[in-house]
Amino acid sequence: MFALAATPQGLTQLSQLFITCQPLQSLADVQLLAAIYINAWDTLAMGNFPYPSNYLSGSVNLPPWPFR
Repeated sequence: MFALAATPQGLTQLSQLFITCQPLQSLADVQLLAAIYINAWDTLAMGNFPYPSNYLSGSVNLPPWPFR
């Protein structure tokens, strides 16, 4: 991902692959995109308990394995 960000063609390819609202224009844009996906996957992993929990939602109990 970061290697592709080194060229204008790579930025275009990443923009198309991730269907961004605006074209990615720099390595900083790609780093932000990567952080967004990492945070999403991290949250999904942290909240995917095998039992009911309100760990991520606060007051609402989610069912077991809520992200399956």
